[in-house]
Amino acid sequence: MNTCLHCDNQYEGNFCPECGQKATTARLTFHQIVHDLQHVLLHLDKGVLKNLKTIWMPSLIRDYIAGKRVGFYNPIVLLLFVCGILAYVEITFKVPIKVEAKPLRGEVYSIGYKIGKTAAAMFRDWSKYFEALMVLPLAFWSSQFYRVNTRYNLIENIYIQAFIVCNMSLIGLVFFPILRHSTPVVAFNLYSVLLLILFNFVTFTQETNWLHRTLKSTMVVLLAYLVYILAFVVAAFVVIKIWGL
Repeated sequence: MNTCLHCDNQYEGNFCPECGQKATTARLTFHQIVHDLQHVLLHLDKGVLKNLKTIWMPSLIRDYIAGKRVGFYNPIVLLLFVCGILAYVEITFKVPIKVEAKPLRGEVYSIGYKIGKTAAAMFRDWSKYFEALMVLPLAFWSSQFYRVNTRYNLIENIYIQAFIVCNMSLIGLVFFPILRHSTPVVAFNLYSVLLLILFNFVTFTQETNWLHRTLKSTMVVLLAYLVYILAFVVAAFVVIKIWGL
């Protein structure tokens, strides 16, 4: 018979049926810190490796949505963790890139120039911190284009796109040395666009017509980027109006 150290309940077994506390708890040591970090941040003993398999086995994403979730790490939490690492790496190994453009004549053109230059600079400097938010416009558009074929709701599409953006970011980390010297923003470039289109294409196989699926996947990604970039344009307009840049 065990006595729960948390609620004093008397029980038999490995876990307290009242509060879930383990029957055996050891003193806190450095080993416990290492175990907790592995369990909470990486979860290598349970999920990350299976999440990685979705890069070459997209059918696992559909399995996750269908309810087969044993062995997976929460894709949204993993996405935030990976994006944090990518942002840190980008900041640490930053290559200075200037945003230059010649202003056109006229007041209207001048305002447009200021907004464009400010938006480009903000996108270059800040998009790395908001990469995970790309999931939202991607999920919205995929829910619109693939609703009939998949019957997935918006939240399910958010989880699907979390898998996809996370995989894109992981690939960006692997090829970071190459991308760092070819693009100002590692997470968002032509390679990323093509990767997102490809991942959407191989994931939403409920659309059996490959041409329709290609067009839908392309539209999902391009419209999502349009929304994402427009957000920076609006932010640039607000900055200019407030600070009078």
